[in-house]
Amino acid sequence: MQVILIGRGQQPLPGQVVLNSRGVSGQHARAVIDPSKNTVVLEDMGSTNGTFVNGFRIKRKSISHNDIILVADQRLSLQQILDAARTTREDPNDYSLEFGKLQNVWDSYQLLLQQARGNNGMDTFFTACVIIAPALLGTFFVPVPGVGTAVGSAVGLAARELLSKNKSAKTQNLVTDIENDFKIQYVCPKCNRSLYGFPYEYHKKQRLCVQCKAIWVKS
Repeated sequence: MQVILIGRGQQPLPGQVVLNSRGVSGQHARAVIDPSKNTVVLEDMGSTNGTFVNGFRIKRKSISHNDIILVADQRLSLQQILDAARTTREDPNDYSLEFGKLQNVWDSYQLLLQQARGNNGMDTFFTACVIIAPALLGTFFVPVPGVGTAVGSAVGLAARELLSKNKSAKTQNLVTDIENDFKIQYVCPKCNRSLYGFPYEYHKKQRLCVQCKAIWVKS
């Protein structure tokens, strides 16, 4: 476990994140890094102007690369915290903490894809178009044997086909957005080489980046 202090100052210090702002307290917050659990927990240390994650003032919260973090009026990223942690490591090429966070990136990507592709919220509406449309037409029009049902079914089927196409297009757009965001985050933490195309466990077995030789998994 490693603790990174976050506070006001002008010169960067080993193992600390220094922010040059009057709104930041001398010892404003701290980040507790637990490699065994692959977590980084941000804790406010009784600051005057507060610590915020995604717009909410917090006392203690686990953070990820996607979070928007403010220390008083200063923007802070998880990468700044991990960079500060690396300054106290014996091997400056040790990126095992940063690489470990990629497991959350991979797991979140898989979950989001499943949700995007498995969204069947419009299915009930499709069914209603097919079943209810003939009944509505029979209510408002004088029934002609064989015509009302046929027209109603045609309207329902046409609506289902149209909505199905719209749903498919929206799903594909959502999947594309998820993949684009994933490609930005799923990279080597040192050289930013794309890791897209292979699962986290595959890269974990490599232990090193083949391009920059950054340490991903310590022996």
